[in-house]
Amino acid sequence: MEVEIRIKILNIRKTQEKLKNIGAKFSKKIKVYDRYFGAVELYKKIGYSFLVRIRESNNDYFLAVKSAKKKIEGCWEEYEIKIKTPKIYLEMLKTMGFENIIDIKKIREEYKLNNIKIMIDKFENYGNFLEIEVITEKPDKSILFNIFKKMGVKKENIIEKGYISLFLEQASSPFAKYIKH
Repeated sequence: MEVEIRIKILNIRKTQEKLKNIGAKFSKKIKVYDRYFGAVELYKKIGYSFLVRIRESNNDYFLAVKSAKKKIEGCWEEYEIKIKTPKIYLEMLKTMGFENIIDIKKIREEYKLNNIKIMIDKFENYGNFLEIEVITEKPDKSILFNIFKKMGVKKENIIEKGYISLFLEQASSPFAKYIKH
C-alpha cells in the first residue's frame, strides 16, 4: 500500500536545505506527464475511488491503477506496469467508457531517506509541493508525520488529501466528489 502526505511549499531552496539537514539524499530529477482516467458509473457501482493513470516519465511509459478501497485519505493500493505503446492503452480506456479527468505536468526531484521517498514536485499549473511516501502493509502515517516534524512543519500545514483530489476540487471538476483520496 502506498501511504503519502504532502505540504505546499513556497521556497524550494529552503526545503532542499531542510531535506539535507534530516539526511535525505538526492536521487534524481525527472519530468512527468500524467493523464488520469475515471468512470463515474463505476465509482457508484463499486463504492470507492480509483484512478487509471498513464504516465510518461523521461521517455518511459507506465500504466497504473490506484484504488482507494480502504477509504483512508492519502492511502492507495497501487498497481503499475511499464508499457511501450501508450496510445493503444489510451484508446482502450476510451473504448471502455473511461473519461480523461485531469492531465498533470510536473518536474519532480526525488530524495531518499531510508525506505522513504521524498519528492519536491513543481507543477505546471498548481504550484510546488513536498510529498513524503512510503510503501507499507499498514496505512500508518506516523513515520511520515515525524519527518515533517523534524523539518519544522506544523501539523496544520500537512495535507493528507491526494494531489488529484486537491486539483479536481480546485478546478470544480464534477469528478471531485468521487475521487476522495
